[in-house]
Amino acid sequence: MVAEQSQEFEWYDYLIFVVTLMAALGIGVYYALSGNRNATTKSYLTADRSLAVIPVALSMFMSYISAILVLGNTAEMYTFGANQWFAALGSSIAYGLSAIIFVPLFFPLKITSAFEYLELRFQAKSVKIVGTMLLMISQVFYMGIAMYSPATALEAATPIPVWASIIATGIIGTIYTSIGGMKAVVWTDVFQGLVMFSGVIAVLIVGTEKAGGMGEVWRIAGDAERLDVNFDFDPFVRLSFWSVVVGRTISSLQTTGTGQTSVQRYCSMKTLRSAQWAVALNIPLMGIVYSLTCLCGYAVYAYYDYIGCDVLRTPMVGNQNQVKLIETQYRFHVYLPCIIQLLPYFIMNVLRVPALPGLFVAVLFSGALR
Repeated sequence: MVAEQSQEFEWYDYLIFVVTLMAALGIGVYYALSGNRNATTKSYLTADRSLAVIPVALSMFMSYISAILVLGNTAEMYTFGANQWFAALGSSIAYGLSAIIFVPLFFPLKITSAFEYLELRFQAKSVKIVGTMLLMISQVFYMGIAMYSPATALEAATPIPVWASIIATGIIGTIYTSIGGMKAVVWTDVFQGLVMFSGVIAVLIVGTEKAGGMGEVWRIAGDAERLDVNFDFDPFVRLSFWSVVVGRTISSLQTTGTGQTSVQRYCSMKTLRSAQWAVALNIPLMGIVYSLTCLCGYAVYAYYDYIGCDVLRTPMVGNQNQVKLIETQYRFHVYLPCIIQLLPYFIMNVLRVPALPGLFVAVLFSGALR
């Protein structure tokens, strides 16, 4: 393994990170002071149904994008290959079906909560309460993971402990959401979306150049069978085209079509047609982000393949108990590394570009601040 010196998190990296957090808080304060003080509950929750298509589309998209996708897709491409890439196709199908089926169902009802529909449908308030409680429980578990992932990455680059990052993002997210209402949430998501796209693109460009160019990255990935797609119908195969596409379509239909986050956003639009467009615009967005993050994984793999090192099997990423290759009874190999560390390690120890670590950490936390 080639010896590498870790890049330090400099003052400008901290500045980028802090500006990202403060911008989210500032947007919430702005909308709290510019009109929400006299707002009704419905206008607070739906922004007076005056939101535009592109901001809502970006907001919906960012509501289901987190550090889990950025870090997970990179590690998946590095370790196993292209099958997970087709999750973008499954999500795109779900967005298309949601725009055709669920938006025309919920939008005319002028509801502020997906669970209002349950009360209307079954004429029972208890059904709405049960649905709300189940959402709260599921979101607590999901947000725990979504906030832990970027906090771990930040701890790897700075002296800031995981608990401090989680508390800080939790407080900021709670404040801007509470005081700013739906407008603050949507426009904060727009800002975070721009940060995420710029950060991932920057990492991909620099990483690809470090690995020898996109042609070389693609060649190495092909030689290592990382571009192969498994069309096997065997349900015991770890991932296949069919399991990824069908599974993601079904799971995404709930979040994109009937999930509270989506319903509240597309019901805040002016017209039914604009609501359908806001949902449909997530199709290209999903394809772009999946492609960018998957290509980042290939760039990382190409670099370490060139220098002859499987970084996940070294003690530099995670501890030795986490870095083991095991073979399960289901005939596929599973790494147990600290995969959260893979892309941050590559950025800090290989790319070593000024301000890039700060931008990348901002990308990860942009997915948690929502």
